[in-house]
Amino acid sequence: MGSARLDPRLVLEAVAAVLAFVAGGLGLVPWLASQVRKRRRAEEALEQARYEMEARIATRTADLAERSRLAALTAEIGMVLARGDAVDVTLQRAAEIVLRCVEGAFARIWTLNQAGDVLELHASAGMYTHLDGGHGRVPVGKFKIGRIAQEGQPHLTNNVQEDSWVGNKEWARREAMVAFAGYPLMVEDRVVGVVGAFARQRITVAGFQAFELLAGSIAQFLARKRVEVALLESEEKTRLLLDSAAEAIYGMDLDGRCTLANRACLELLGYEKQKDLLGRNMHDLMHHTRPGGGAYPIAECRIFQAVRRGEGSHADDEVLWRADGTSFPAEYWSYPVRKSGQIVGAVVTFLDISARKRAEEEQHKLVALVETSSDFIVIASPERKILYLNQGGAKMAGIESPRQAIGMDISAFHSESAWKRIENEVIPAVMKAGHHEEEAQLRNLKTGALVDVLLNAFLLRKPETGEIICLAAVMRDITLRKRAEAALRTSEEVSGSPPRMPAT
Repeated sequence: MGSARLDPRLVLEAVAAVLAFVAGGLGLVPWLASQVRKRRRAEEALEQARYEMEARIATRTADLAERSRLAALTAEIGMVLARGDAVDVTLQRAAEIVLRCVEGAFARIWTLNQAGDVLELHASAGMYTHLDGGHGRVPVGKFKIGRIAQEGQPHLTNNVQEDSWVGNKEWARREAMVAFAGYPLMVEDRVVGVVGAFARQRITVAGFQAFELLAGSIAQFLARKRVEVALLESEEKTRLLLDSAAEAIYGMDLDGRCTLANRACLELLGYEKQKDLLGRNMHDLMHHTRPGGGAYPIAECRIFQAVRRGEGSHADDEVLWRADGTSFPAEYWSYPVRKSGQIVGAVVTFLDISARKRAEEEQHKLVALVETSSDFIVIASPERKILYLNQGGAKMAGIESPRQAIGMDISAFHSESAWKRIENEVIPAVMKAGHHEEEAQLRNLKTGALVDVLLNAFLLRKPETGEIICLAAVMRDITLRKRAEAALRTSEEVSGSPPRMPAT
């Protein structure tokens, strides 16, 4: 059986969700019947707290995963749009990225010919790659694309065949189209083009958001190209464009001297005015010292060396320094700037990733906590194939390594009778309520022995759609507890009353 593949982000989400159970723990059944009732009340309180913590962690993990997805898309299209290739070549590559973003059937990009008030098709990826035909030139106001340009507003739907904007519904039914997303390419308040895509499945909220981000990047690319051709209408427009960006941006020449800096750059580095940076060596100002405190020679600076080679670069393990001498972890992207085919400098964008680093540290702690737990902690696909098993689970199940379990069906770890109950009762209960707890038995694959466990099973879903991501379960060995219960019952049967608990 082939090994199932798991997106690392999903493992982090599942690991976070089981933390509460692992950290909370359960005590052994007390010897006295009165303490059993107290323990049950305490367990109920712990259970409620666990569910609340799982919800908080799941929400936080999903948010981090979404930010990571958007950052990756931004970096990818940013590199494509900054390569300096011909406009049509760059737009074609951008259309291919859009297609992957929404897992679509095809994606297209039009630019606005203002003289003729018509949209001209420049890129098409997917099932249609031709640039001529009925949609090669679309008058503003005609078809979906023309209406998007006319209104300057996106048009989004996950019900194409019932959408009033779709003129050829027979084609939509024949090609099994389900979703459409179209965004105007806006620069300030002007439409410079339209990007649209059809898909044969629903586009998620995250997909629409990522698409919107890509549309913004493509629009900025078109604006930049037009500005390059026109040599800029004014320096003020350039300043407004830079300062509208949330990311810190600065430019430098081939010697590393600052040629521009936007407001976000000034704020992150602790400077008040652009003149505080212009003409000064950016490496000496913000990149002079390594994280450990040692000097960082400019000859070893990845940003500077990439500029000299005329290459783009990206890193998320750098430390940048503020004017007051403090530092922060940063992620940066650098893009070469060409003039008349020659490298004249670079544009660098960077972000303060302090919050992300702290979140990553917390995630590492969660992973370590799960890996060191003696409980059986498992994550499985909706098809019941094991995607993750911790070391403690492997030991309980009698296998040498968790890797041996990857791809196995979860039924392999239960006896036939136990699995029948899990399949017919436990899994339906989990699907209905999202979680379920009961006593069960786990089969040791090496010895065949059955281990009494307390099973906690639950689902992980995508917050925005409710789609099931995976099944997860934590099983704790309660063999000693079961023995204690048996001994207690035997004692009660012999004496007619509970035994006295030795003084502690």
